[in-house]
Amino acid sequence: MIKSLKHKPNLYDIDDMEIEEFRDLISDLTSYKEFLKLGYVGHFGNGCALETVSHNPISLDDIDDEFFKYISSHYENEISINDIHLTHSKFYLHTQALEFQKIDLINCNQEKLDDYVKIISLCMYYEGDDDYYYREKDLDWEINKKRVYGPDDTPPNYDPRQNGHWEEWLKDLFANMKDGVPTLL
Repeated sequence: MIKSLKHKPNLYDIDDMEIEEFRDLISDLTSYKEFLKLGYVGHFGNGCALETVSHNPISLDDIDDEFFKYISSHYENEISINDIHLTHSKFYLHTQALEFQKIDLINCNQEKLDDYVKIISLCMYYEGDDDYYYREKDLDWEINKKRVYGPDDTPPNYDPRQNGHWEEWLKDLFANMKDGVPTLL
């Protein structure tokens, strides 16, 4: 996979209805063109927001054979390795319970000869904890620098279901949807 994300589970590989709804919600929100602008904060649900941190192209030289196999096995009929561009996007998820929960999204932008470019979300990674509400931006994460945790630090959580606020999030994240589609407020 991509070296900086190898230690995190890909939420697209977790077979769980709540995780599927969570990742679909985030993917649907990030498909709005407003989220292409760095620093954009889109409010949705009940007191929730998604903030764009970065969008960086991924060179095909920076991914390993395992990731190529992953792409081929999941999307072989939709994607040709020769005509894709991979993008690593980072977002902060803010909820009433916690701020600055980290979302990494790997998208495949498929080149086409016409004006329509199909975007397929390949991977989504979560990182957070529920130690305290008032947190700050993680500048190391924003620049792909690996954070070193001390003996007194709480290790990060890579599965949002393991967060003490998961049930509350599900209610807040999916509030104010119209016909099953997330709506920016």
